[in-house]
Amino acid sequence: GGPGRVCFVGGGPLPLSALLLHRTTSAHVRVVDHDPTAVDLANRLLDALGAGDGVRCVPADASSGTGLAAATAGCDLVVVAALVGLTPEAKRRVLGTLAGVLAPGTWVLLRSADGLRTLLYPAVDVGDVRRCGFTPELLVHPLGEVVNSVLVARRDVRR
Repeated sequence: GGPGRVCFVGGGPLPLSALLLHRTTSAHVRVVDHDPTAVDLANRLLDALGAGDGVRCVPADASSGTGLAAATAGCDLVVVAALVGLTPEAKRRVLGTLAGVLAPGTWVLLRSADGLRTLLYPAVDVGDVRRCGFTPELLVHPLGEVVNSVLVARRDVRR
């Protein structure tokens, strides 16, 4: 098929990953952030860079779920930034909210950390991912200078 639809949860005012993904794959990318100032700054930046409708930032809250269903509707992949949910409880809340709005089979890429890298970014617990209604498929921890780990999961089909 053609380019997919991707949602970045926690894009902030500089949604660089979302912009690069769109430019390299032509995927339609929606960026969500809970901070209205970050959403406004991101959209002004995207307009200045000529992103057009290919990348847009919208307000949504991954913890409470406000606006999240609309933001993730029709997405093939949801990418969750490492700093979304700074505590284990907050991560579980975000996972639970996502499980409630994502279609079965939707791919989720969670940025995480391992070992001493957790001093910079919070880790995602694989057990929590399972308990919240996702099937973990792949977990990659970097060996070099890259900081973030990546956990790839799918929204359970049987729920």
